[in-house]
Amino acid sequence: MIKKSICRAALFSYFINPLFYCSAVFTIAFVSFRFFLVSKFFVAGLGSSDLRNFFSAIPFASIVTVPLLVFRLRDFVKSDSMPFSPFSKYASLGFSAFCVFLLPVALLFSIPLSVGAFGIVEGGQIATGFAGICLFACASCSLAVFVFSAVQSQSVALIVSFALLFGTNFIDVVPLYLDVGRVLSFLCRKFGFSFAFDSFSKGILDSRSIMFYALSSCLWITLASFFENRRLGKKTSSLTKVLVALILIFVSIGSEKCFFRIDFTKSKLYSVSSTTKNLVAKIDEPLRITYFSSRELLDVYPQADDVLEFLKDISLSSSSISLTVKRISSRDDSQKIAEYGIRGQQVKSDKGTKTEYITVYSAILIQYLDKNSLIPFAASIENLEYDLCQRIRTLVFESGQRVYVVLGNNLSQETRYEFVEPWLTVRGFSVSVLDDLTLIPALDDCSPRDEIVVLGSKSLSAEQCAAIERAVMRGVPAVIATSPYSVDIENDWSISKNPGDNLIPALNSWGFAFAPSLVQDISCVPIVLESADGASEYQTMNYPLWVSALPQDGLSSGGTFFWASPIALYGSSRATISSSAYAWQQDESDSPAFPFVISPFTVQKSAKEAGKENGQFALCATTDSVSGFYQTGKTSARVTVVSGELFVDSVMTGYISSERAGDFRNFDFLVSELLRLSGNSDIALLMEKNGSSKQLFKITDEREFKSARFYVLFIHFALLPALLIGLFVFVQVKRK
Repeated sequence: MIKKSICRAALFSYFINPLFYCSAVFTIAFVSFRFFLVSKFFVAGLGSSDLRNFFSAIPFASIVTVPLLVFRLRDFVKSDSMPFSPFSKYASLGFSAFCVFLLPVALLFSIPLSVGAFGIVEGGQIATGFAGICLFACASCSLAVFVFSAVQSQSVALIVSFALLFGTNFIDVVPLYLDVGRVLSFLCRKFGFSFAFDSFSKGILDSRSIMFYALSSCLWITLASFFENRRLGKKTSSLTKVLVALILIFVSIGSEKCFFRIDFTKSKLYSVSSTTKNLVAKIDEPLRITYFSSRELLDVYPQADDVLEFLKDISLSSSSISLTVKRISSRDDSQKIAEYGIRGQQVKSDKGTKTEYITVYSAILIQYLDKNSLIPFAASIENLEYDLCQRIRTLVFESGQRVYVVLGNNLSQETRYEFVEPWLTVRGFSVSVLDDLTLIPALDDCSPRDEIVVLGSKSLSAEQCAAIERAVMRGVPAVIATSPYSVDIENDWSISKNPGDNLIPALNSWGFAFAPSLVQDISCVPIVLESADGASEYQTMNYPLWVSALPQDGLSSGGTFFWASPIALYGSSRATISSSAYAWQQDESDSPAFPFVISPFTVQKSAKEAGKENGQFALCATTDSVSGFYQTGKTSARVTVVSGELFVDSVMTGYISSERAGDFRNFDFLVSELLRLSGNSDIALLMEKNGSSKQLFKITDEREFKSARFYVLFIHFALLPALLIGLFVFVQVKRK
């Protein structure tokens, strides 16, 4: 099928022509520009080690480069002197264009290598991404070859190729802007080249996408052969055309009905875990899952397709589970599902010159016997398996958990801890926020099946602290976020020591002591502040007192600790989260008014600058036994202490969140820790299925980061283009 003689001649024509080198340099520069600069890779809080932006940029570059590459083969396309069949001829030419297109793509392997120096890069995503690029390039080159074979004027063919590749890459987003109707909307997604590529860029090998590109390539080469026969006056029988069409149709339908989908992500984000399989295997009675979605959903949230795929997989994992998909297409339908508490989400839709808001649905209703549970809106697969497992556990096994939240620092729930209750509720907990009147009675009545969250402790009375200790010593799990210091973050960020904190002595008795110092770390959160001279300029600087804990066991995505005191451990307590090895301590001064230097402009930025030794300090610790302070005795217990009362503070969450999304990793850690303390570590692991951390955490020193950024940009915008230019010069010199 592929003729070596044609390929050799075509490849030789590429390597002696400057057009190939120009297209290669354009590919490298365009992809590098989109990934590093447009996606703000080097901007603090916005950069990500997720390679989807990298892989998605290559198809956009192909809109320009593939037609130019095939244009170079125009003499071969129209040649009548080749002693080969039209199919072999065009397949060989398409393969040649495919090979030279992949040369700059192969050089771009430097991008994943560069990203790996800043954060975690998943090998599975790299493998499937490059496999998808190969399949995409094969289909794109075949399409361009067909156009050049069918259109007589080569300049017109070049323009048509540009237009068709532009259309196939962007056709799947047309329904976002134009009201094309239900059928055309489906076809736009079905036949869009970039839509089929989406699964590869995520780390999924989907046989349906593989067959789509393979059939597309065969179709375009076959059509080119038909046009060649017609140009040469050779007839292609109607029977042959019908048979080819039927084969393509039947293979296409078969690939949709019988397919495989392999998840190569490290966390198996798109696969049903053994935890879920073991859980649903214990279900005795039928469990019904109904997925309500609107027909416009995929136009707005293309990633919602993963939700349906996952629900199909989980329904196949147990004979007790049935799945029904209901499409919401009218107002009557929406009124009916409102009885279940399902409410749509309004999204902005720009279609043509008209801007409107449409209501889309993506709700999951779980029914078991006479009980219901609802996931009101699921637009992506993130945390979906966890949410399903929690609701199934509650419905089937009645294993729901109640959490009592104690605000022990006089900070308002509405303004400072507003996310805590809704976050825990969405994650499947029943939450009660206690006040001064209900705290002692509620904690005295709670059982080991319940849990306690204490946020701050300076305003708790001795009686209230004794009630917390009694509950802990009865086996009630507790997560306590506190420290000996308070920070006035609503005014001047002044820090003061908490006098007469009644819970700190109890924590000391349990095995947790706070050192009279604050942890500073070069692994920290950068902040943007107005310049110190009062000018209307802003600058970004590292703030070592906001420690950015690196991904570690129990904190897979990292987290942030604000003005944290190191925890000294003794007894059975042990550290669960620590700073980096390049942290140091700022000791409390003798001045009660100014115990620490906390100004971002004057605080020490390194241990060397502070005259301290580097070290690693405990920021969070846990124990499985406590000795009473308010009551005598030692007993088994489940307690986790987090350094800092602002760990899940709403204001601080706003400070560290980016313009794209909120940073709720601390809240996820709180959920995971509550599950772990209650003996549900397997469910807690599902919280980590969002994938490994995508943050750029490996280089924390500011100077080192700038140096690495320079080298990365130099490689991709200077060195690689220079190598291609050098290759062109070398070839030209050798020809002479």
